[in-house]
Amino acid sequence: MTIQTKHQTIAASKGWVILDSFNERGEKGHNYKKYKMSNLGCGHEMVIHASNINNRTIRCQTCHNEALTDKYTKAAEQRGYDYVSHDGKNATLSCKCCGTQKVTHISNMLNLNVSECCTAKNNISYLYLIEIRVDDARFLKLGSSRLPEYRYSNFGLPKSARVIEIGRAAFLTRQAAFEREAEMKAIFSDRNVRPEFTAPYMNNGVHECYPVELVEEILNVM
Repeated sequence: MTIQTKHQTIAASKGWVILDSFNERGEKGHNYKKYKMSNLGCGHEMVIHASNINNRTIRCQTCHNEALTDKYTKAAEQRGYDYVSHDGKNATLSCKCCGTQKVTHISNMLNLNVSECCTAKNNISYLYLIEIRVDDARFLKLGSSRLPEYRYSNFGLPKSARVIEIGRAAFLTRQAAFEREAEMKAIFSDRNVRPEFTAPYMNNGVHECYPVELVEEILNVM
């Protein structure tokens, strides 16, 4: 049995299949053998060092990153922010109300130890429902903001996109609008459009998007 055949057997026992092998020269001039692998469950592919095939588990990095993004997004939203990105230790957040970005340690974000950004906490804020049209794609976006028009411009949509405001409800405070937004998200949590569909058209705000067929249902409970 060759080494690669042995490694193929080990990979299969951990839910992976080796698609290809190749050598890559490292920074110090050494050649390292690597495997291009595919996960039998999710179908994602990644490259690992051949020496790592004997690790206790082989984690799918794509699935891991998606899980982190979902976790960080939910934590950020509880303090009134959109999650933008992270670099391992710190996360970049964008205020849902004014769009100001801030960088905070991930542990602070997960422990909700992040101060709210916008100073206009007691100003009138709005719950909004818009339809976004980009090329052949159409979907609804639900959110809250003190400045909805500014919020729309902060989604990072292409210039060809059309934003059609369908509904808007006013609240006396930002917190009241945010709480109603959270209630709405809970109502429609199992009917949202997956982020991988909206991500090609938006730089942020890819969550809380819904099929256009839900427009009447959403309006009825705004």
